[in-house]
Amino acid sequence: MRNLMSLKKRVFAVASALAITTTALVAVPTTASANPVCTNKVILTECVGATSDGAGYVIQVPARFSGTLFLFSHGYRYPINIPASIPVVGGYTVVNTPQPAPGRNADQITEVATQMLTKGYGIAGSGFARQGWNADSGLKTNVELIGIIKKQFPNVKHVVAWGESLGAFITQALAENNSSLISAAGNLCPAAGSVEASLKMAGDALWGLKSFFDPTIQGGNYKSVLEVYTDIGRVLTVLGSLQAAFAANPITPAWPATSKAPDAIKAIPSRSTSSSCCYVRSPNSERKLRRFHWTRCAGITERNSICSRTFTCIRCFREYWWRCDSCNHGDLRHRATSRRSSL
Repeated sequence: MRNLMSLKKRVFAVASALAITTTALVAVPTTASANPVCTNKVILTECVGATSDGAGYVIQVPARFSGTLFLFSHGYRYPINIPASIPVVGGYTVVNTPQPAPGRNADQITEVATQMLTKGYGIAGSGFARQGWNADSGLKTNVELIGIIKKQFPNVKHVVAWGESLGAFITQALAENNSSLISAAGNLCPAAGSVEASLKMAGDALWGLKSFFDPTIQGGNYKSVLEVYTDIGRVLTVLGSLQAAFAANPITPAWPATSKAPDAIKAIPSRSTSSSCCYVRSPNSERKLRRFHWTRCAGITERNSICSRTFTCIRCFREYWWRCDSCNHGDLRHRATSRRSSL
């Protein structure tokens, strides 16, 4: 019976992932619609639509619904397309795609969403009507979306609002101004500081770039617009150099040619020595550990195809860790996680 229940959960998880993945293929309306378009996908019901301000949204409720739905607010997205030639953020295209769960890419979003749906939670999120600093617009969209959710799914007992970065700011505003609409709120890395604090943080970053990488960066007291644009160019050049250096050698990246930092500073490793041991396990590692019940995995080797290094599982202080066999110090920091050993 236990194995059967485990199998059912795995089947549901796979089916949920497939259902969520197909969301990207659904044509989400870009104009306001009175009623959402809903599709029964057997293991869940998915509804898409647009609020009165044109914000596209997606709602997914599992067949075995617990009554609790999580409304997610995504973080800051740039409001303009950014040319590929711009370092770090170049190549960005404005997107208004609805996002029902956190994640840096579609795979991560799908993973989080699948886990939540598998546990019986509903999920929802919008792409908001406009990007950039959109706290006022995002709050309006969420208030309307909650109304749509409760109308379409009367069995929703609790709405939990959550968001990351700017989305956390929007979530906080929802909790403060419309607390009666939600049962709880969760802020992930909220952009909740003052403007002064944000400017200070940016100033600190600029000072760091100037001190370590290019002392010709002015950083303030500009006398003309030309000086401003010249400084922006210098900052972007430094960022581009750093990006290229880490791409070429993430372990010991080269310093920008404009840096005047003392050699003693440059000699400090960008990462600890043991970091030269790749920390990423191949997917087979955890499966192999589970097969040996964790308590008998000592001595098992696992070759990581990503970094082409071989790791050996060792026991250390009642826990199991992956040790890099080809590293100078034998990396003990990459723990074979999931749960502690029972020994």
